[in-house]
Amino acid sequence: VKYLPITFPFPMYLDIYKDVAEIGITTEKPFVIEIKSQQVADSFRSYFDILWNQEVKIYKGFKEVTALFYSCLERYRPGEEYQVLFPTYGKEVKDKLFPFFLKYHTHRVKLGIKVAFLGTPSLYQTLMKEMASAGDRKMNLSRIASFPIEIQSPLQINLYKDEVILVLWGKEPVAFSLQNKSIRNSFKKYFDQLWALSERSARPRQI
Repeated sequence: VKYLPITFPFPMYLDIYKDVAEIGITTEKPFVIEIKSQQVADSFRSYFDILWNQEVKIYKGFKEVTALFYSCLERYRPGEEYQVLFPTYGKEVKDKLFPFFLKYHTHRVKLGIKVAFLGTPSLYQTLMKEMASAGDRKMNLSRIASFPIEIQSPLQINLYKDEVILVLWGKEPVAFSLQNKSIRNSFKKYFDQLWALSERSARPRQI
């Protein structure tokens, strides 16, 4: 047994078997997403090994975590896209996150960088309005899809070119940066599979 250097509520778990990765959500209505793929299981196993060996960067506090978001944009060119799984505003720092994300996405839109959000149905309209307020009313730089079920979690997963960032929006936000291309690719494959099963519209809804 090993422990991460900080303590936080984590309503998700990941079990890795020979050729299966199971992602469990422990909400009031728990469910499990099972991915049967040797490649995905091996990639998640590498992710586990990195955490086990503490080969991960940790950012603590609102200022450090939000600064990390801006620094990640610097690696992108206009037209390139990153992905966000389980986008959330959190409950503990909600008042701070709304104005931060509006400013951040306004900057992203000016840079011409794309993003794809895959989240909960209740957040769909909020994200649509936020992207419109950030200058992307026609959704040329933003894609949004929602799960068929509601998932309540303080965890947000950002997928960049060669990096995965896990963000926990608690009273003191914490971000784990995993700079490993194989892990990023496994999360991207997981993202694509969930996107294919999501509820989405080809054109943005009227707001």
